[in-house]
Amino acid sequence: MNFMEIIILVGKSGCGKTEASKIISAYGYERFEASRYATSIHSNVGKGNFDFFMEPKNQTLVAKKIENDLLDRKTEKAVISGLRMASEINYFKERYENVHVVGIYASDVVCYQRTTLRKSRKKFKNLKEFSFGRLYEDYAHGLGYIYFRMLDHILDNNTDNIPMLERKVYKLLEKVGQNDKEFIKNPESDLTRLLRVKADSKTKSKAH
Repeated sequence: MNFMEIIILVGKSGCGKTEASKIISAYGYERFEASRYATSIHSNVGKGNFDFFMEPKNQTLVAKKIENDLLDRKTEKAVISGLRMASEINYFKERYENVHVVGIYASDVVCYQRTTLRKSRKKFKNLKEFSFGRLYEDYAHGLGYIYFRMLDHILDNNTDNIPMLERKVYKLLEKVGQNDKEFIKNPESDLTRLLRVKADSKTKSKAH
Protein backbone atom coordinates (compact mmCIF):
# COMPACT_ATOMS: atom_id res chain seq x y z
CA MET A 1 0.00 0.00 0.00
CA ASN A 2 1.24 3.50 -0.86
CA PHE A 3 2.12 5.74 2.11
CA MET A 4 1.59 9.10 0.37
CA GLU A 5 -0.13 11.66 2.65
CA ILE A 6 -3.50 12.63 1.16
CA ILE A 7 -6.02 15.11 2.57
CA ILE A 8 -9.44 14.99 0.90
CA LEU A 9 -11.67 18.05 1.38
CA VAL A 10 -15.41 17.52 0.96
CA GLY A 11 -18.37 19.80 1.43
CA LYS A 12 -21.26 21.67 -0.12
CA SER A 13 -20.78 24.04 -3.01
CA GLY A 14 -19.55 27.33 -1.57
CA CYS A 15 -18.34 25.91 1.75
CA GLY A 16 -14.74 26.99 1.12
CA LYS A 17 -12.96 23.87 -0.13
CA THR A 18 -10.84 25.78 -2.63
CA GLU A 19 -9.73 28.41 -0.10
CA ALA A 20 -8.83 25.72 2.44
CA SER A 21 -6.87 23.77 -0.17
CA LYS A 22 -4.88 26.90 -1.06
CA ILE A 23 -3.92 27.34 2.58
CA ILE A 24 -2.97 23.67 2.94
CA SER A 25 -0.83 23.89 -0.21
CA ALA A 26 1.35 26.49 1.56
CA TYR A 27 2.48 23.65 3.83
CA GLY A 28 3.90 21.65 0.95
CA TYR A 29 0.81 19.81 -0.28
CA GLU A 30 0.18 19.70 -4.01
CA ARG A 31 -3.35 20.79 -4.95
CA PHE A 32 -5.79 18.79 -7.05
CA GLU A 33 -9.30 20.09 -7.77
CA ALA A 34 -11.76 17.34 -8.65
CA SER A 35 -14.10 19.69 -10.52
CA ARG A 36 -11.44 20.39 -13.16
CA TYR A 37 -10.96 16.69 -13.79
CA ALA A 38 -14.72 16.13 -13.94
CA THR A 39 -15.10 18.91 -16.51
CA SER A 40 -12.36 17.52 -18.74
CA ILE A 41 -13.85 14.01 -18.59
CA HIS A 42 -17.43 15.11 -19.14
CA SER A 43 -16.93 17.85 -21.75
CA ASN A 44 -17.64 15.67 -24.79
CA VAL A 45 -20.25 13.35 -23.32
CA GLY A 46 -23.78 13.53 -24.69
CA LYS A 47 -25.61 13.45 -21.36
CA GLY A 48 -25.90 15.52 -18.21
CA ASN A 49 -23.03 15.74 -15.76
CA PHE A 50 -25.07 14.26 -12.93
CA ASP A 51 -26.40 11.29 -14.94
CA PHE A 52 -22.97 10.52 -16.37
CA PHE A 53 -21.11 10.34 -13.06
CA MET A 54 -23.90 8.46 -11.30
CA GLU A 55 -23.38 5.48 -13.61
CA PRO A 56 -21.38 2.87 -11.62
CA LYS A 57 -18.75 2.47 -14.35
CA ASN A 58 -18.02 6.22 -14.25
CA GLN A 59 -17.98 6.85 -10.51
CA THR A 60 -14.23 6.49 -10.06
CA LEU A 61 -13.09 8.13 -13.31
CA VAL A 62 -12.17 11.39 -11.57
CA ALA A 63 -10.28 9.56 -8.81
CA LYS A 64 -8.30 7.55 -11.38
CA LYS A 65 -7.36 10.67 -13.34
CA ILE A 66 -6.17 12.39 -10.17
CA GLU A 67 -4.18 9.32 -9.16
CA ASN A 68 -2.45 9.26 -12.54
CA ASP A 69 -1.24 12.81 -11.94
CA LEU A 70 -0.24 12.00 -8.36
CA LEU A 71 2.00 9.21 -9.60
CA ASP A 72 3.33 11.07 -12.64
CA ARG A 73 4.39 14.01 -10.48
CA LYS A 74 5.76 11.73 -7.74
CA THR A 75 3.74 13.68 -5.20
CA GLU A 76 4.53 13.01 -1.53
CA LYS A 77 1.72 15.11 0.02
CA ALA A 78 -1.51 16.02 -1.74
CA VAL A 79 -4.74 17.86 -0.97
CA ILE A 80 -7.72 16.90 -3.13
CA SER A 81 -10.78 19.13 -3.01
CA GLY A 82 -14.26 18.45 -4.29
CA LEU A 83 -14.68 14.68 -4.48
CA ARG A 84 -18.43 14.08 -4.24
CA MET A 85 -19.01 10.33 -4.01
CA ALA A 86 -18.11 7.67 -1.45
CA SER A 87 -16.76 5.46 -4.23
CA GLU A 88 -14.16 8.13 -5.07
CA ILE A 89 -12.99 8.37 -1.47
CA ASN A 90 -12.92 4.59 -1.09
CA TYR A 91 -10.78 4.41 -4.21
CA PHE A 92 -8.03 6.32 -2.39
CA LYS A 93 -8.56 4.68 0.99
CA GLU A 94 -8.14 1.23 -0.55
CA ARG A 95 -4.82 2.20 -2.15
CA TYR A 96 -3.21 4.64 0.26
CA GLU A 97 -2.40 4.27 3.94
CA ASN A 98 -2.56 7.93 5.03
CA VAL A 99 -5.85 9.35 3.77
CA HIS A 100 -7.63 11.97 5.88
CA VAL A 101 -11.17 12.96 4.91
CA VAL A 102 -12.06 16.48 6.07
CA GLY A 103 -15.60 17.81 5.92
CA ILE A 104 -15.82 21.59 5.59
CA TYR A 105 -18.96 23.05 7.09
CA ALA A 106 -20.75 26.29 6.23
CA SER A 107 -24.46 27.04 6.45
CA ASP A 108 -26.63 27.01 3.31
CA VAL A 109 -27.01 30.79 3.52
CA VAL A 110 -23.24 31.34 3.67
CA CYS A 111 -22.67 28.91 0.80
CA TYR A 112 -25.26 30.71 -1.30
CA GLN A 113 -23.75 34.13 -0.58
CA ARG A 114 -20.30 32.90 -1.62
CA THR A 115 -21.51 31.36 -4.87
CA THR A 116 -23.14 34.63 -5.91
CA LEU A 117 -19.66 36.21 -5.87
CA ARG A 118 -18.15 33.65 -8.22
CA LYS A 119 -17.69 34.83 -11.78
CA SER A 120 -17.33 31.39 -13.33
CA ARG A 121 -20.31 29.64 -11.75
CA LYS A 122 -24.01 29.59 -12.62
CA LYS A 123 -25.93 32.31 -10.82
CA PHE A 124 -28.93 31.46 -8.66
CA LYS A 125 -31.71 33.98 -8.06
CA ASN A 126 -32.30 33.07 -4.44
CA LEU A 127 -31.49 30.59 -1.69
CA LYS A 128 -34.33 28.25 -2.65
CA GLU A 129 -33.13 27.99 -6.25
CA PHE A 130 -29.57 27.42 -5.00
CA SER A 131 -30.75 24.65 -2.68
CA PHE A 132 -32.62 22.81 -5.40
CA GLY A 133 -30.12 23.54 -8.16
CA ARG A 134 -26.85 22.90 -6.36
CA LEU A 135 -27.06 21.59 -2.79
CA TYR A 136 -29.53 18.79 -3.51
CA GLU A 137 -27.25 17.61 -6.30
CA ASP A 138 -24.35 17.55 -3.85
CA TYR A 139 -26.33 15.33 -1.50
CA ALA A 140 -27.68 13.15 -4.33
CA HIS A 141 -24.10 12.37 -5.34
CA GLY A 142 -23.55 11.06 -1.82
CA LEU A 143 -22.29 13.97 0.27
CA GLY A 144 -24.74 13.12 3.07
CA TYR A 145 -23.35 9.59 3.37
CA ILE A 146 -19.78 10.89 3.32
CA TYR A 147 -20.57 13.34 6.15
CA PHE A 148 -22.35 10.67 8.17
CA ARG A 149 -19.94 7.76 7.70
CA MET A 150 -16.55 8.76 6.30
CA LEU A 151 -15.23 11.96 7.91
CA ASP A 152 -12.04 11.95 9.96
CA HIS A 153 -12.18 15.67 10.77
CA ILE A 154 -14.61 18.60 10.51
CA LEU A 155 -13.51 22.14 9.69
CA ASP A 156 -15.98 24.93 10.50
CA ASN A 157 -15.80 27.66 7.85
CA ASN A 158 -18.96 29.60 8.54
CA THR A 159 -17.30 33.02 8.34
CA ASP A 160 -15.16 34.79 5.73
CA ASN A 161 -12.38 35.47 8.21
CA ILE A 162 -9.29 34.16 6.37
CA PRO A 163 -6.87 34.39 9.34
CA MET A 164 -9.35 32.34 11.38
CA LEU A 165 -9.53 29.74 8.62
CA GLU A 166 -5.72 29.67 8.47
CA ARG A 167 -5.58 28.99 12.20
CA LYS A 168 -8.12 26.18 11.91
CA VAL A 169 -6.23 24.63 9.00
CA TYR A 170 -3.03 24.77 11.03
CA LYS A 171 -4.71 22.95 13.92
CA LEU A 172 -6.06 20.40 11.45
CA LEU A 173 -2.58 19.72 10.09
CA GLU A 174 -1.32 19.29 13.63
CA LYS A 175 -3.93 16.57 14.09
CA VAL A 176 -2.81 14.70 10.99
CA GLY A 177 0.79 15.07 12.12
CA GLN A 178 1.96 17.30 9.29
CA ASN A 179 2.34 20.77 10.79
CA ASP A 180 5.28 22.72 9.37
CA LYS A 181 7.63 24.01 12.09
CA GLU A 182 8.29 27.11 9.99
CA PHE A 183 4.86 28.47 10.95
CA ILE A 184 4.74 27.31 14.56
CA LYS A 185 5.28 30.72 16.24
CA ASN A 186 2.57 32.61 14.40
CA PRO A 187 0.92 30.47 11.71
CA GLU A 188 -1.74 32.97 10.66
CA SER A 189 0.46 35.98 9.92
CA ASP A 190 3.32 33.95 8.44
CA LEU A 191 0.98 32.00 6.22
CA THR A 192 -0.88 35.12 5.12
CA ARG A 193 2.45 36.66 4.15
CA LEU A 194 3.49 33.56 2.22
CA LEU A 195 0.24 33.44 0.27
CA ARG A 196 0.50 37.16 -0.54
CA VAL A 197 4.05 36.71 -1.84
CA LYS A 198 2.88 33.87 -4.08
CA ALA A 199 -0.02 35.95 -5.40
CA ASP A 200 2.24 38.95 -6.05
CA SER A 201 4.74 36.81 -7.95
CA LYS A 202 1.97 35.44 -10.18
CA THR A 203 0.69 38.97 -10.85
CA LYS A 204 4.17 40.16 -11.81
CA SER A 205 4.76 37.20 -14.11
CA LYS A 206 1.49 37.92 -15.94
CA ALA A 207 2.42 41.58 -16.30
CA HIS A 208 5.65 40.62 -18.05
